[in-house]
Amino acid sequence: MSIHIDGVTIRCRDLKASARFYEELLGFERGQDLGTMLELFAPTGGWPAQADPPPPSRITVMLDQLDESTPGTPAGSYGVVISLSVDDVDAVVQKLRGAGRGVRREPTDQPYGVRDAAVLDPDGHEVWISGPLTADA
Repeated sequence: MSIHIDGVTIRCRDLKASARFYEELLGFERGQDLGTMLELFAPTGGWPAQADPPPPSRITVMLDQLDESTPGTPAGSYGVVISLSVDDVDAVVQKLRGAGRGVRREPTDQPYGVRDAAVLDPDGHEVWISGPLTADA
């Protein structure tokens, strides 16, 4: 059996606000504008902490079992989370700070070798931002 991920659809309440968040602030490229839908493109690549990142033609799909009773897990956390790899986590989080629904997790150095953070887009979808550890972070 052969399977290919063609894309992920993010259902949003305000297309213009979501387009600004993903296109203007995160740098996704604009594809087709279909009126009530907008096609955006982002480069693929492996999560920086993966010992065996996927080849550029693949997207990693993670299954994450959540227990909303665990402290720090926001209610309604089920759904799709987008993970992005960037060069400077702090700069990207600062750029997004007022654009969506805020920062859910401030940039933090992780013991598994990355610096990461989580922000919420205009509809409350979680976007993880990960990058390399830096000496000044």
